[in-house]
Amino acid sequence: FNEMDMKSFILENGDFIQERQNDLFIELGAKILGHEG
Repeated sequence: FNEMDMKSFILENGDFIQERQNDLFIELGAKILGHEG
């Protein structure tokens, strides 16, 4: 999963992303921090 994948995902799911953006990135960040920590 890289930057291009993220851009494609955002473009394909723009409306959903805008509505859920904060929740998604908070959850993603928590997962990343959880794996690293």
